[in-house]
Amino acid sequence: MGDIELTNGFYGIRFNSNDGRNLVKIVRFKYGVHTALPTIVDDFGWERSGYVFVGWSVAKQGVIAYRDGSLACRGTVPGRIFDVYAIWNPDDPSYKPLVNYSHISPYWAEPIYKVEGMKYVGTEVQELCLGSSHAHYGYYAEDNCYNLGDPSCDAYYSFEILKYWVPKLTKLRRIVYFYDIFTPGNVIDRGSEGFRRICWLHFYRMCPQLADCRQDTTILESYTDCEEVFYRSVDMHMATVPIGYRGNAIKRKPMPNVDLAKRVAMHLKLNQGDCDRYVSEMIDYCRDRKLELIIVVPPLRSDYVRELPQGFKLQPPQGARIINYMDSGLFVDDDFIDCDHLTEDGAKKLTRLLHEEVGEVRPNA
Repeated sequence: MGDIELTNGFYGIRFNSNDGRNLVKIVRFKYGVHTALPTIVDDFGWERSGYVFVGWSVAKQGVIAYRDGSLACRGTVPGRIFDVYAIWNPDDPSYKPLVNYSHISPYWAEPIYKVEGMKYVGTEVQELCLGSSHAHYGYYAEDNCYNLGDPSCDAYYSFEILKYWVPKLTKLRRIVYFYDIFTPGNVIDRGSEGFRRICWLHFYRMCPQLADCRQDTTILESYTDCEEVFYRSVDMHMATVPIGYRGNAIKRKPMPNVDLAKRVAMHLKLNQGDCDRYVSEMIDYCRDRKLELIIVVPPLRSDYVRELPQGFKLQPPQGARIINYMDSGLFVDDDFIDCDHLTEDGAKKLTRLLHEEVGEVRPNA
């Protein structure tokens, strides 16, 4: 069982019967190639009396990540073996699973995925992306990179997340930080999406940035609604995240009926505060640890730019390399899914341009 050859760009998936018999099959897959998973009956001959196989999970009691015969996603690291577990339901038409995860919004689930995904690939990460939704949608992580951008994240929380992960990422060499239109503001503590603090309170035990919020019980006002999701996340163990997940946006949908003028006005209103001091601290922190820091000013769609005040500029603190795509002319409207977020192709384009300018982080480079 342990003699499978995983060199030359191969990884393995260990299929566990998860039915009390402890049957195991390890199958080799080519890294970067989508290949159909084996079928549990035809290929493995596994059956369970009184039960029906419903799919594979990455946790023994997790939710279904792959159906029978679905495509295997990219392996995170050649040479590694990943476990999946057969999920069996009673062969009874009236049976309904006690737990149904299908209603969990990706808006809540993706922060969970990002944290869980890092547990699987963190030892290989050399380039880490941080920032708000512009990082989440604007950077496309592959190979030894990871995207920890999180919607509406400001500089304070990005810096706290960075400090949490740096000691755990032994191969980390570069930070890519997206400095976007509302980064300088106190977005989480003062904005309309303050409920997202619960994600970081839950996963990282972070306190709010602003002193007047730290004793404010309303920071937990949404916890009742989200409590069930977080408790489930303890058991999910990345259950719905594809093998090889690197933090990239799973679903991209344009914002419906967006009032562009109101959106720009909201961003500019949030573009206030003292978060730039956290960017400056991030610069010093990276310099002290000999980590390369690249600050990216992301592009905006042309209609968004026209709504900005004449002569508006984003000016990140000095001390790190700054790459400004806002006025670069390198992006067209078709690169955007909405007025300020990139499509997947747009994200790949930005990441390619970034790596052409600063160089890709390569193993042993």
